Amino acid sequence: MLKDLDGVAWAELTHAYGVADDVPELLRGLADGSSEALWELFGNVIHQGTLYEATRFAVPFLVEILDAPAADVRGVLGLLASIAGGTSFMAVHGALLEEEFGQDAGELHAQEEQELVWAAAAREAVAAGMPVYLRLLATAADEDVRTAVVSMLTAVGATEDSTAGLRRTAVADPSTFVRAAAVLALAWRGVQDPAYLVDPAPLPRVVAAMAARATNVLERDAPAALGDVARLPWPIDEPLAWIIGGAGLDWPVQVRLLAGWLGHPDAEVRAAAAYAASVPLRAWRPAAAALVPVLAGALRDPDATVRYWSAMRLEDAGRVAAAAADALWALLERDPSCRPALSTLARLEDPRADTLLARMMTDDVEELADDDTILAALVDIQSAGTERRPASVGQERADAEFHAGLRPAAGDCPDDLALYRRWIDRYVIACVIARLGPWATACRTAVADAVRRQPHGEDRDRLIRAAVRMQAEADELVPLVHAQLRERPLVSAEALGGIGPAAAAALPDLTALLEHEDCQVRLAAAAAILQVGGPPDGPLDAARGELASTARGCKQAVAVLALAGPAASELAPLLRPLFTGPIPALPPTFTNGRADTAVRAAEAYWHVTGDAASTVPALLQLAQPSARGVEAVRCLGLIGAPAAVAVPMLQDALTASRRPDHIDGHMDDLWRDACATALSRIAAVL
Repeated sequence: MLKDLDGVAWAELTHAYGVADDVPELLRGLADGSSEALWELFGNVIHQGTLYEATRFAVPFLVEILDAPAADVRGVLGLLASIAGGTSFMAVHGALLEEEFGQDAGELHAQEEQELVWAAAAREAVAAGMPVYLRLLATAADEDVRTAVVSMLTAVGATEDSTAGLRRTAVADPSTFVRAAAVLALAWRGVQDPAYLVDPAPLPRVVAAMAARATNVLERDAPAALGDVARLPWPIDEPLAWIIGGAGLDWPVQVRLLAGWLGHPDAEVRAAAAYAASVPLRAWRPAAAALVPVLAGALRDPDATVRYWSAMRLEDAGRVAAAAADALWALLERDPSCRPALSTLARLEDPRADTLLARMMTDDVEELADDDTILAALVDIQSAGTERRPASVGQERADAEFHAGLRPAAGDCPDDLALYRRWIDRYVIACVIARLGPWATACRTAVADAVRRQPHGEDRDRLIRAAVRMQAEADELVPLVHAQLRERPLVSAEALGGIGPAAAAALPDLTALLEHEDCQVRLAAAAAILQVGGPPDGPLDAARGELASTARGCKQAVAVLALAGPAASELAPLLRPLFTGPIPALPPTFTNGRADTAVRAAEAYWHVTGDAASTVPALLQLAQPSARGVEAVRCLGLIGAPAAVAVPMLQDALTASRRPDHIDGHMDDLWRDACATALSRIAAVL
């Protein structure tokens, strides 16, 4: 085995970490069953989904290793499946490298073209192993290996032979999990068979029902299949959410199924249904209104986890959750530490949340243990909770339940549990404080008192920001913030700017910060000087040098120009390139700093010059449902009649029944409010 391994010039090839001369020994280790070798190969010949020059040369040996007696065949199949689904490093990261690090676009494109050739060759090499995969599917004794083969065939793509093999497996394999995986793989190829709906086990029936949209089968069998979904060979974090989302059902059907499962006798099924309510909530605006009464009823469930996720989904629902306000308050009277219930009422600006949180903050004066002790206790409890979680509970959900205080059990150390409960109370307060605004009058004094008690650090910074948002009494707040300007210059300058002219006494010290070594501090001070009412010359000098700097520094500098308005007219030409040039499309997991800066630059340019003709097209392009898009739409509204070209987009945003991707009800409310206000202002002057 591996007799041709030394015939490859590995030292002349590269992988994710440089020269690939370590690959031969790793492949030999893999054949001997080394888990470390598998781990290393998962990081170098493929790295987070990206492929390299050496990858295609390694693939034939990986296929050969599938027949090695000591090999982890399932692990090797997983490695091959990952390679089959991989792509170029530059295809994934090139836009980020250009955006954040300023690398040459032409060089990046040339590198991407070369890497795409390598990636295609690697995928072809994986496909060439098809006879081996089909043999394993038919003959491997281990059901986990056969399930991994199904995943492998899915990654490689449809061929006549692989489809035929999956068809045989879907009806004849003795393993429930292998049959279910085959049924799902066939469904992704558009292949269905009524026989799959009458499989003797629930999981294959549910998978077939997802493809056929057989709601009667889903309604009956999904609860029984929840614990088995994790055995499918694909990453599925939460089974019921995956089932209801993957079936492609209309939202009224999704709501009906969820309502039924919320009445299931098994508390775990009810909790899974409450969790899965996010699927229609985040996709359809009408679904939110339909689910609110269902979720409000579930707040009375005897199981704490069901109550928690019902409250959490009401928070996702947005403003329509107001219909459940009394039910949320009734829950809080029984359990004040239910963070999503308190957070939802805070987002609804319900005064009862303000009163309760003020009381919690007033009572929260006991000092916790030192950070190392807290961390050790929390790690122990979280690890134990993760080990105890059922197969039907995904990791993301388990982590959320840990932070909600739902995962520890009676067997945990009592001292650790007591500390954990105190930490949960602090966590609830910290989360809900972020929802407070000027309406939270009862919390103003409590927050100011908490600022006095809290030592310098992130917790105190969070309290100061909350006090500014709540418009706490400037006479109390300004001395507290001003006194820490030297120790915490960034947050203090931002807070003093947020307070406005009432912080004028801090102008001399803010002016001194214009010479600070940190550009973020300099620009925060520049913005604060303008917000407080100071002269613009110093702030504009500070901003001038940062307009061509890092993405973050440039964005802050642009904000300073917007505050300065016409006084910054000399710098206006520096703004135009920031919103008229191309904006790279980054993956959803990356913050698009160029787009953030472009919105602020267009807005600043309009404030400085009044030139709507130049700014409206850029703002319209950037007006997407997000915090950045809300800023763009608000500026379109301020521009008024010259922004009339935005009217169709604004109308569509208000009337669409489908909720924009990746946003919850709160952000959707902000988006629609911004669109409605902009539309009203534009129409008023037409």
